[in-house]
Amino acid sequence: MLFAGSTTPIICCTSSNEVKDAITVFCREKDTVLELGAEFADVSSHLCTTVGEHGKAVLVDKRRRDSNTGRCKFRNVEAFLSPSDKPLSNVDTGKEEVTTFGDRSTVIYLDDLGEWNDKIFQDPTASCQFDVIIMSISHIIGHDLYMTMLSLANEILNALPVKNSLRAMIIKSKTLYSLSKRLIHSQRLFDGTTKLPD
Repeated sequence: MLFAGSTTPIICCTSSNEVKDAITVFCREKDTVLELGAEFADVSSHLCTTVGEHGKAVLVDKRRRDSNTGRCKFRNVEAFLSPSDKPLSNVDTGKEEVTTFGDRSTVIYLDDLGEWNDKIFQDPTASCQFDVIIMSISHIIGHDLYMTMLSLANEILNALPVKNSLRAMIIKSKTLYSLSKRLIHSQRLFDGTTKLPD
């Protein structure tokens, strides 16, 4: 209930494990979930497992020169591609077999974060009626730009075709979490339940 006109709860997490816990609580089988800033690792795998084979995960990340480079050393984009999208050179990699989720995931790349509206809400392959949205974009916008993160979250909520249709928006950001701990509601000051430090 962070933004005026929205009843969507904003869940702030500081780690991948907290995001996975939030996915377990807020995502359901057959859901359609957007992960903006997908790591293509344990969070994306947990999301795809949670929505099940009849659900859909729309995994969005910035385009990279090598699709498996990034913040996570266990990143494996190929596990989330449909069989027709996988490169032929990857047929026998010599790696141990991994679970694949191409049947329930759509991978979208952004050249620039400003493309999110065109690529997510205008792309016919991405269902834009989401049940939950997960944002983990500090690596794209910078770790200290929490107001940019909040502004983008608000823009996304306003771009939804059906207002207040989300069950939750999950945001992974340590700085946003730190900000939330420093905020004090004025009524708590006025009624004496909270005091400012001396």
